[in-house]
Amino acid sequence: MKQVLLYSATLIVAGVLSYLGEALFGAEWIFGLLTVFLFFLFLQGWKRWGRSPIGLVIITVCLLITLDGIFFVQYAATAICSLLMGLFLLPHFYKNKDGVAASAVFVFLNILICFLFVPNELMGWIFVTVTGITALIGFRYNLPFVRTCFVSLFGISAFFLLLFQLSEEIYMLSILAVLLVGFLIFAMYRMNRQAAA
Repeated sequence: MKQVLLYSATLIVAGVLSYLGEALFGAEWIFGLLTVFLFFLFLQGWKRWGRSPIGLVIITVCLLITLDGIFFVQYAATAICSLLMGLFLLPHFYKNKDGVAASAVFVFLNILICFLFVPNELMGWIFVTVTGITALIGFRYNLPFVRTCFVSLFGISAFFLLLFQLSEEIYMLSILAVLLVGFLIFAMYRMNRQAAA
């Protein structure tokens, strides 16, 4: 029951902070730092009342979206607050590697999005590469949630990357996309077989 209250309260407060941060122009930093503090408080409750990796990832992603909404186009502020959230995750790594590693990758992706002013096509390549490498890390270090989460995200991002590259009819990039996706799938297959052996 305490876990449900913890997750519910965190999401409700995040929604209120997002609304107020967007409504009160000029006070974004206050609401951004309050969102980071809310994440810190959530981690204290999460450590005490339950260590669900799924819950941690959901709250992390929701609070990152809240930060992105508060600091709409202020990329440096979003990156700083995201980095603070990532630093708050570090002390919990040894007790729950799976959930913390997955959450840290989402924080990394949010920071990466803030600093990469690239077209959507290149962002697709970056997402395929990052999610594929993270899935490989999940296979290598036997992190089942990281493996499941990022294999799914890799599959979705690889599908859209291949679809986009094939529809553009730029054959060299299409071949490179197929090779990249094929290499990552083959590496995941080999690591899965090694883990099963």
